[in-house]
Amino acid sequence: MASGIRLSKLSIAAGLVAQSSLGSAWAAEECDPPSAGIEPEVICSGEPGLYASGISYLEPSIPHGLWLTLDSTVTVLRAAGPANHGVDLATNGPNAIRLDLADGVRISVAGVHAQGVKLKGRSDLTVDSGANIDVTDPSATADGHSTHAIVAEIDDPSATGNVVINQRAGSRLTVSGVESGGIGAFHEGQGSILVTTAGEIDVTTDGGSGVIAWGLTRPGASQPSAADVKVVQTGTGSISVDGNGASGVSRRTNR
Repeated sequence: MASGIRLSKLSIAAGLVAQSSLGSAWAAEECDPPSAGIEPEVICSGEPGLYASGISYLEPSIPHGLWLTLDSTVTVLRAAGPANHGVDLATNGPNAIRLDLADGVRISVAGVHAQGVKLKGRSDLTVDSGANIDVTDPSATADGHSTHAIVAEIDDPSATGNVVINQRAGSRLTVSGVESGGIGAFHEGQGSILVTTAGEIDVTTDGGSGVIAWGLTRPGASQPSAADVKVVQTGTGSISVDGNGASGVSRRTNR
């Protein structure tokens, strides 16, 4: 297995920002509209079927954040296509986004830069996952943009929120494609990143990583990132990566 990663420090994070607009044409609020109030809770069940159009709650539908739960009956089989994410949550507001994926949830996506689960915001971003997520990116060549089973990004240099991603034991993330990864966590602000892996991560990639956790400054930003970055693998966790220029964990920070 080769070590290291050939991507530039900020190309992946910048790519995620560019991709966010591609998913905005989806039909939103597949699991009912959020109620009024701060960080309202919405629960998805398997009743609507296989969620061929994915599950998305995007600005402006969640200006006050969201707590979304997918119960164990949910299967998301997203129709294949570029940036056809399985679950896409994003807000420009000051409140948090939390996503809970119950044991037994299944998410499957395929397409150029199609993320299994994607969160983007300015405050706390939390994913607690027992899901099995399969991602296939058919890109033939590297373009500096990454694809992940689970990815969360805070791109505001002044943001003090935290990115927390917890992959629970018994779950599996399977990803294939150039510059792909199991988990991606990116922070350009002043908070922190904590990624904990207790399940399996299996990635076939050239130039990607099992886990990418970066707290870095974007060129031209109003202030440098001071994000603290930590990656923890428990005794039940495993990361398998196969490919040229690939690594198990890529952790980078300005600190």
